[in-house]
Amino acid sequence: MKRQIVPITALLILILIVAACGPTETVAPVAPTAVPAADTAVPAEPTTAPDAPTAQPTSVPATSVPDTEAPVAPTAAPPPVLNIPSGWYIYSNGNDVKGLALHEGILYAAGGGGVVAWDMASNTPTKYTTLDGLGHISTYDVAVCPMPEVRVVVATEMGLSFFDPASGTWDTTPITPEDSYVSTTDIDTVYCDAENGRLLIGYYGLGVLDLNSGAFQQYTDDEGLVWNGVRDIAVANGDIWLASGYNGLSVVSGDTVTVYDEASGLPDERVYSVAAAPDGTIWVGASSGLQKYAGGSWTLYDRDTVPDMISDIYEVEVAADGTVWVGSSYGDLCQFDPGSETCLTLYDEEEGLYLTDLLFDEQGRVVFSTYRNVQILEGASTTKLVLIGDVLANNFVDSIALDAEGMLWIGTDGGTQRLDPANPDAAWETFKRADDGPGGNWANEIFTLADGTVWLAIINGYLSMYDGAAWMVYEDYYSIDHVAVDAAGRVWLGDEGDGITILDGSNISTLTEADGLPADYVRALYPDGDKMWIGTTGGLALYSNGQLEVIFNQDNSDIPSHNIGAILPEAGGTLLLAGSGALMRYDHAADELQILLSSGGDSPLAWDQSISDAALGLDGQLWVSTYNGLLYSDDDGNTWTWFTTADGLPAGNINDIFVDQFGTLWVAAGFSNSGGGLTRYVP
Repeated sequence: MKRQIVPITALLILILIVAACGPTETVAPVAPTAVPAADTAVPAEPTTAPDAPTAQPTSVPATSVPDTEAPVAPTAAPPPVLNIPSGWYIYSNGNDVKGLALHEGILYAAGGGGVVAWDMASNTPTKYTTLDGLGHISTYDVAVCPMPEVRVVVATEMGLSFFDPASGTWDTTPITPEDSYVSTTDIDTVYCDAENGRLLIGYYGLGVLDLNSGAFQQYTDDEGLVWNGVRDIAVANGDIWLASGYNGLSVVSGDTVTVYDEASGLPDERVYSVAAAPDGTIWVGASSGLQKYAGGSWTLYDRDTVPDMISDIYEVEVAADGTVWVGSSYGDLCQFDPGSETCLTLYDEEEGLYLTDLLFDEQGRVVFSTYRNVQILEGASTTKLVLIGDVLANNFVDSIALDAEGMLWIGTDGGTQRLDPANPDAAWETFKRADDGPGGNWANEIFTLADGTVWLAIINGYLSMYDGAAWMVYEDYYSIDHVAVDAAGRVWLGDEGDGITILDGSNISTLTEADGLPADYVRALYPDGDKMWIGTTGGLALYSNGQLEVIFNQDNSDIPSHNIGAILPEAGGTLLLAGSGALMRYDHAADELQILLSSGGDSPLAWDQSISDAALGLDGQLWVSTYNGLLYSDDDGNTWTWFTTADGLPAGNINDIFVDQFGTLWVAAGFSNSGGGLTRYVP
């Protein structure tokens, strides 16, 4: 393999002194927050130690060298003993709720952490995840429907899941034609039109399933819909009303589609919710306020006409007394009286939570959901239903690392957390953006050092460092994607699009494509002593002794993947490279590259499946994560075993994997507005 040497010593120039570019703030550590706050908290049934599923790997890892986030020298000592039963464990937050449904006193709350069934008589919860048969942990809506037996229908990121309340079991068997793609698609909303024997499915357009004949029809913009997005569904006199979210309303009546937009008289096209009153009046929640359709004309109730009216109305429901309850994205509620055209009741959620759904229970109480809890409104007081045991800060988990004390660090979209992998049921510490905390919540990468120092590369926040006692925030470095520290103490910052910045005492230097870097989009950093391995979207490079050595780039057409997202050291001195479409082993001394896994052909990795990360054990076991599940090999890549949501994984979209000091595998999954959570496999 031809290698290129690019000298960059001349690039190291004095730009700023450390005081100018270094920490802007030194603060104390954040106090632990083991449980979410709640006015009325109901203890949850234990969900962090479920029974092991029957599906197990053909062979399991014993120990591993650490991931690139925390390079530690391998040791021949046996791994410590972990007193936790073998099997899969899911850590998700069931308080993140997006949809509600009620059946015989049980409130079903669907969200990014699974489905929680609340017994409304006792306010006690039962949580369901993929380990219980749910098709995907990320759920968006829920409805109760006779099919002909009653089923709780859940809209997930991977089709529909069906719960039988009588038996307490789940079923994910597809009920729509294969070419409808319902079973493999992110489902946004479901609506049971029991009166007309239909299940209405909002995904790419609208799917209409006849529950009696099994006939299925899909409506998209090709059939006349104003938009293929479906935010909410209502039915009036057999007509199906669809709120698009951004582009007005569509009404499906048989084979006819009618569009309501500004051109046809709709006051506000940004419509998020829709409800039908018994008299046929249509109520629509919009960005500017509440809209009414009656007698062939539209009326807008905004703050100019109703002083107390709220905006950004994400939920509309008509009560038995004819009043219309509307909820905003900020958690505000208005009980609107059509007769007096006033808000009879106003509820202002001081926490500013996003309201996601609303319904009425058997007692007529208003029940609504947010991203943090479920609330029951009675007069001026509320009861909050909270799973106390669900302490994961956010269901989007992006990074994992192990610190010098053997504590596990987890980066989520809602904060960085630290836990004891030997006792995960103990209190977790949560570090969030604050005067005495890190410079942001979303740690895209965590790098730990032997002296206990922890560095965070934070998306939409500032580079931060924790020294074991206080946080230091570097406000000169915003939204950095990757961080690593080499043996010389230089701090390397990788940005996905802007190359590399190196902080070396009072010296600051940069490396970009113009200096010979394979690409400016940096995806991985691995410090090898005082050298640094650099993975980019365009290839692999090594920085050593003031020179940049390009190992391979896109000019090397024989390389199956130039997009290097993870670099891991192996015991023999070789490197494991996780490319987007291949897993490779590189021997720098021999300048040899071995392909262990490549997409396409007879490979278990399909052509359209992208590798996100890799982890390995000291005994040679290989774990490879993709955005469609996990691959495992105990024979150096000769054979592979797949693990998907069918085996208990909460989600297929995996961001990071890590093998801890006990030889257990940790899996970080999810993305913005999508659940994935944290999963552990104990051999």
